[in-house]
Amino acid sequence: EYLLGFIAILWVLFFAYVIQLKAGFSPLGDDGSYLYSARLLYFNHKIDNTRPLLISAINGFPYLFGFSNHSTVKFGIFINFLSWFFTSVLLFKIISKILDRKKAFLFSVLFIFCIGNLAHAFNFLSESIFIFMILLSIYFVSKYYETTKYYYITIAIAVLLLNTLIKPV
Repeated sequence: EYLLGFIAILWVLFFAYVIQLKAGFSPLGDDGSYLYSARLLYFNHKIDNTRPLLISAINGFPYLFGFSNHSTVKFGIFINFLSWFFTSVLLFKIISKILDRKKAFLFSVLFIFCIGNLAHAFNFLSESIFIFMILLSIYFVSKYYETTKYYYITIAIAVLLLNTLIKPV
């Protein structure tokens, strides 16, 4: 897992340098609606019609402590990078239960090198968190099949239900 993390960090730095992609807020895309829904939730105590409750609560968490829009966007992007990174680790853990560790490592590295997944982490969006939670539920399902303990399948269902409050597609 440490080598996987090292490769992921190097790839982020290389990707950001080569493509000159900077993590930040894009007023042209959906970033503005995510920020608006977080502000609406934390300042007006209302739920936005276009963005679900949980993603607004996650992205707007710094508003609880009086932080600015800029800090809130940086926090959201940091959460996206963490989600992207832990998705690759979860992918490794899930695949290593099915295949040997070497193949699981290769599949995880392939995920890391998938540019589209990483590009989403550079914006104030919900895709990285959504993918992480989908994989987290799959991880708990695999733990259920491994141990046949019902609380793993209960956690998997709960994570999937919470995921509908991030992206209800």
